[in-house]
Amino acid sequence: MAGTSVELGRELTASKNASPVLEIDMQEDEFSMFLGEDPNIKNKNIFELHKALCTRWGHILSHGLDKDQKQKILERYPLPSNCPEINAPLVNPEVVGVLSNPHIKRDEAHLGIQKQLNVGISALGKSMNIILEDKENIPKEIKEQLLISLGDSGRIFSDLSFNISTMRKNLIMPSLNKTVKDLVSNTTPVQFLFGSDIGERIKEAKSIERAKKDLKPEPMTTQPSTSTNSSYRRPHTEANVRPNFKVNPIPLNRKRPVRRGEVKPQRGHHPKKKKEQYQRRRHYWHSKIKTFKTQIQLYMGPTTSDKLLRKMGQFQNQPSASIL
Repeated sequence: MAGTSVELGRELTASKNASPVLEIDMQEDEFSMFLGEDPNIKNKNIFELHKALCTRWGHILSHGLDKDQKQKILERYPLPSNCPEINAPLVNPEVVGVLSNPHIKRDEAHLGIQKQLNVGISALGKSMNIILEDKENIPKEIKEQLLISLGDSGRIFSDLSFNISTMRKNLIMPSLNKTVKDLVSNTTPVQFLFGSDIGERIKEAKSIERAKKDLKPEPMTTQPSTSTNSSYRRPHTEANVRPNFKVNPIPLNRKRPVRRGEVKPQRGHHPKKKKEQYQRRRHYWHSKIKTFKTQIQLYMGPTTSDKLLRKMGQFQNQPSASIL
């Protein structure tokens, strides 16, 4: 009995001294196996930079790199000689003559950014060369981990440089005509942004356009028949109008608004003249005749003037006495 009590005491103490973390880990594993992973757990791939890298890179990302220091770094890593694609492509001389000064300055700014990025790719490639060439000092597992991360960063930066070249092309394309756009839209930027043979391509396109024009048939000019049974009528133009026939030109201000006090006649309608216009005209001529009669009476006398006025009325079949 004493031995059994001692064993039970040992089991109890062992159960009390057992690690609770291990029991929780086992329970979490069981839960994840049957219920799935906990969605509140954050991404396991998140890592933290070394403090030395975090302080230096963070300052550069927020404030930029000093000009002198940047120039030293750019001079420290020359571009590789066996990879011409790493050089930032220049704008073709044929295209530069078409661009304006603001377009040229904008492309030069983008070119400077692309050159700086390509120097970073060159520095990355130099470090990868050291890892690839060293086969004894670096363990295999560490070498694989370094090459995976460095290789991914090199591909990302290379794709970014290609995207900058594409952006530069898209910003220049609106300044070119349609034929040149179709020629240079799918070119590969290596030494020049629009390819090295853009001049030859433009010459070929022009020769093809000329050949198309020469191969097209000329349009046939059909003359109207002069037979009497034909229903063809010549167009009514100035050349076909008879010389004695006058074409009344349409007044250019026929659609102007009606002026104040004016009645604009409608088509097929002639407004009647008002009675005031007749009375005004009649009063005007009556005054003229009276003055004419008084002048004759003054110069010729009353008797001779009456005879003269009667004779004038008989000649015009309208006596002056009836008018007055």
